[in-house]
Amino acid sequence: MVHVKNWKWNSEDGAACCSEETSQILDCPFQQVTSFEQVLKHIHPEDKEAVIQVVEESLQSSADCKIEYRIVRPDGDIHYIYFQGHVTEWTGNKPLKIAGTLRDITEHKLAEKKLAESETKFRTLFEASSDAIMLLDERGFFDCNPATIEMFGCSDVEVFSKLHPSELSPPTQPDGSLSVQAAQQKIEQAFREGRNFFEWMHWRFDDHREFPAEVLLTAMRLGERDVLQAVVRDITQRKQAEQSIIMAKEAAESATKAKSEFLANMSHEIRTPMNGVVSMSQVLLDSGLDKKQREYAMAITRSASSLVLILNDILDLAKIESRKIEITMANFPIEDLAQHCLDLFLPLAEEKGLSFYSEIEVGSYTHVFTDLTRLIQITSNLLSNAVKFTEQGRIRFTIKLRELEGENLLLRVEVEDSGEGIPAEEQQHIFDRFVQVSDGYSKRYAGTGLGLTISSELLNQMKGRIWVTSELGKGSCFYFEVPLKRAEMEIKTVTLKSDMPILNDQHILVVDDDDIGRMGAALLLRNRGFQVSTANNGNQAIELIRKETFDVVLMDIHMPELNGMEVTRCIREDSDPDIARLPVIGLTAAVLKDEHQLYLESGMNSVLAKPLDIEKVKAALFDIPMHSYSAQ
Repeated sequence: MVHVKNWKWNSEDGAACCSEETSQILDCPFQQVTSFEQVLKHIHPEDKEAVIQVVEESLQSSADCKIEYRIVRPDGDIHYIYFQGHVTEWTGNKPLKIAGTLRDITEHKLAEKKLAESETKFRTLFEASSDAIMLLDERGFFDCNPATIEMFGCSDVEVFSKLHPSELSPPTQPDGSLSVQAAQQKIEQAFREGRNFFEWMHWRFDDHREFPAEVLLTAMRLGERDVLQAVVRDITQRKQAEQSIIMAKEAAESATKAKSEFLANMSHEIRTPMNGVVSMSQVLLDSGLDKKQREYAMAITRSASSLVLILNDILDLAKIESRKIEITMANFPIEDLAQHCLDLFLPLAEEKGLSFYSEIEVGSYTHVFTDLTRLIQITSNLLSNAVKFTEQGRIRFTIKLRELEGENLLLRVEVEDSGEGIPAEEQQHIFDRFVQVSDGYSKRYAGTGLGLTISSELLNQMKGRIWVTSELGKGSCFYFEVPLKRAEMEIKTVTLKSDMPILNDQHILVVDDDDIGRMGAALLLRNRGFQVSTANNGNQAIELIRKETFDVVLMDIHMPELNGMEVTRCIREDSDPDIARLPVIGLTAAVLKDEHQLYLESGMNSVLAKPLDIEKVKAALFDIPMHSYSAQ
């Protein structure tokens, strides 16, 4: 609001007077405004000389006086005043009195100042922005910032303003649309909706070099016309980075695929001869050996088993890295974890003269829902290390199960030994890959240094944790905790025995192109009462199946001519229903779950990994329903 107030001044005697409204502007009683000097006291020191000069010039020339100046009110506030006056009386030719008005224009001045600051700020952003900013209306461009000139390769604003928007783009966009039509649609949408943000392919005006850009069109009212502000950002570097990421991802996927293929090939090439070593050493143990010969055969078996464990560690780590490790949840009796570990490691501890203590506290929870195989793997790893690294003293093995909320349980396993212990500075690295404790362990003990790493990774996937406490010279204690769920119902377990009558006299066809593996499997099965026939390739297997009656086929996967999956498909598609439902158990050196799934999809009943484990073969035979046997 602008306040207009009246004032008068006599130049001869210096007397002045003002209206009460004028005194309100000055913020002092109007009775105190009796002279021009008193008025000058309220004027800002920086403006006082200018006011005096304007008044004196008016008195000399009899012309109207006009000036804007600032006053300082008693409270310190500064107000802006517009002063206007003219001569009202003369003495002869000399002006005697001046009258006029004062207008408080503070609000107007502040608004003007704010607008100027806003314009300065906008102009600064406009000029300094690295993005191209341009203004256009229905006739085309009429202003732009320096970044626009540089981005589009123009010489100056005048040249740019003569361009049509379509001249800043190649004839067509990446989606095949015509740039002229598409640009017009984008502009109309911006006017209609107020703004439009999109990606666009531009090119430079000078050399027609194309570049991708993000464009933001914003509709606004400028004076009496509707205009658009266009902000264009060159996203070439971002697109290149995105393309690099895509290429890196594709390269990583390709590398992972190549790695998986390499692992599959390596697994097959190593496990196939290992299958022969393990099978034939087991055949030796089944034969009539004297004590010394049995020791030799046991040494071969232990060495082969150790090599298989090392291979499994490396393959497990590879599967973890490629995120193909599988956690298979099912209902299991918790006693199976304890019993399996006791059966395996109690004899080993006693063989070294170590005391072995176990404590199982599971309360009333007999069955749990978890991946028992992985828990056994983790626990066995800790117990194996304890036996390996303890020369004398004891090993304590504890399993505890406690209730959490609802059906949730927490399993805690502790493995304590009286071995050499782990130095404090190395405890934080003990779960890193390929790490073994130095100063003795790595020199005296074999191993890959992967067991704890794999255990830690498996527990992470099972939402558990693992840690260690150790004191050098006194031993170590490894702990792990993992959440479980109580099984909804108890499951019935079946103990498989070597003399299980259902498996006696079964006629088994062993199909394997590896002579040693085929011979070892046949001998092992015959030693356990099975009738065995063999085939060294897929075609021979199909021929035998059509001539003889078999109860089950042990089928190698990788074979020349016809592989195991192709033979299985031939069996399933046979016109003879007895042949079509003949059970097939795959024998493979492959380790990846998706490969096993592929074998099952070919029609196999189950898949076993090499080296051949006769007990797993018997378990697989027992799991096949009686009506599946063609001989029944």
